[in-house]
Amino acid sequence: MFVTDTRTEKLLDAWGLKWEWSNSITLKMLVPNWQNANKGRSKAKIEEAILNYAQRCETGSRPPGAVLYPIKLGLDPLDGVQRLCVAELLGWGQFGSYIVKTDSHQLALAFRIMANSLLAGQPETQEWTKREAVVNLIINGTMKPEDVARLGGWKLNEIVEEQKIQEWGFKIRCAGGPEKLPKNVLLTIDKHAQIDIIDKATRPVIAFINALKQGKFTNGESEPYIKDFFTGPFPKNRTLYKSLENRFETFQENPEIKTRLQGRPQRRIAHDVNLISAMKTALTRAENVIHQQKAVPYIDECYRLWNKVSSKLDEIKNIPAKKVRQ
Repeated sequence: MFVTDTRTEKLLDAWGLKWEWSNSITLKMLVPNWQNANKGRSKAKIEEAILNYAQRCETGSRPPGAVLYPIKLGLDPLDGVQRLCVAELLGWGQFGSYIVKTDSHQLALAFRIMANSLLAGQPETQEWTKREAVVNLIINGTMKPEDVARLGGWKLNEIVEEQKIQEWGFKIRCAGGPEKLPKNVLLTIDKHAQIDIIDKATRPVIAFINALKQGKFTNGESEPYIKDFFTGPFPKNRTLYKSLENRFETFQENPEIKTRLQGRPQRRIAHDVNLISAMKTALTRAENVIHQQKAVPYIDECYRLWNKVSSKLDEIKNIPAKKVRQ
């Protein structure tokens, strides 16, 4: 049979959830299809975990009780689906569980998503749990980032960033963009643009983002282009759509972009493309330091390296170009 658990009780108390213990729970009291109600992991049931629990129970082990939430259809499991599957597998007539009472469906949902991780059950990665919490509780729910950060033990900026990543990613996918983009690329786009720009100029914006994906830019390489594409001012005599369309055309004509999108005969990216990319990355990082107004303790070392780079560029300039055969 299941037993009471101090960790579960402390978590319920910390969240301000009222609870009581009942020893007379039966499987018939649970909501229909309760086996698939688990939001604490990507797969509701883990057969290996269920069999492991069952074997331990048969040798005298007593796992903690599930956490159940009364709704109109019955008792809804917020935590403990694997253990309830054990009760079903072993044919238990009744067993003990926690009954939670709250007038906040969102808080109950939050417990369902986070309890598995917080109680060290069979958890997914922290990234998975954080994403599910943001999507279900903030984007599709009524909670604020501050609420989710407090309940899950995350830093507020982590949740704010995850919200931006999920909102931009969803908007881009719906408009015909890539199914998946690196998180830092999405955060860089958010840094230089408002999300409604996709509605205002869908075609050029999505074409630009698809090109970034196709070109396999690193995060540092992509920021100068993202900044140039999205940042104003825009000409007064043109619509935003037309301006971005023209910027995308200019972007496509860039030699580096042509190389990345169309390729060159040689397998490796040309030296000029690599050099220009590295220089733009250095420029972007210098601009970021200026924007953040952060002192750089070893700036003299930066000057020393820059002088060496400048000297090498002079050497490269003097390398004779290979003659093209007629």
